[in-house]
Amino acid sequence: MFIKLLMLNILLLALFLVSCAPETSEQELPEQEMAVQPDVGEGQNKYEDTLFSAVYPDTWTYSEVTYGLQTDISFFPIGGESLVGLFVSPLDMSMAGLEQARLSEIEKSGGILALVSREEVIFAGKKAVKLTTINDAVAVKGDQVEYIVDAGSKSVSVALIMPLDSTEDEKQDLQAIAESIRFA
Repeated sequence: MFIKLLMLNILLLALFLVSCAPETSEQELPEQEMAVQPDVGEGQNKYEDTLFSAVYPDTWTYSEVTYGLQTDISFFPIGGESLVGLFVSPLDMSMAGLEQARLSEIEKSGGILALVSREEVIFAGKKAVKLTTINDAVAVKGDQVEYIVDAGSKSVSVALIMPLDSTEDEKQDLQAIAESIRFA
């Protein structure tokens, strides 16, 4: 009888502990696992279902502390109705360099351009991805991983992010465009 009572008490205690366990909320998730949700005004989510999930004005700057360093990130929409482009600019990139990039042939390429320093973060889809080299980065759209072409330079990398269903010809065209771009 004593053993039955002891087992019943243990069972009740286990049930009590389970019912008191706090639920994990989104706010308690590690920062790197939370979706990046930039603040956009009501009615601005024109590109809700596209790669970067929000439409940004002509120049929208987002500043945050990343890996202990303050990073200014400038966003420009490029492409058509189905694509949103993203520039991630290192602090030492000049406005002239940004303007040159924004006005470049990339805007008409049908690709998505991301400019990043190799040590910073690219906001790809809704996830922040740490770069060691540009080729280590991935862009997330649902469960799809996009291709990234590296054009590279001394301080800034140029990445063209292409859908998984891009043809070989399309990849070669975008590669040629990327390799033709140089920043002063």
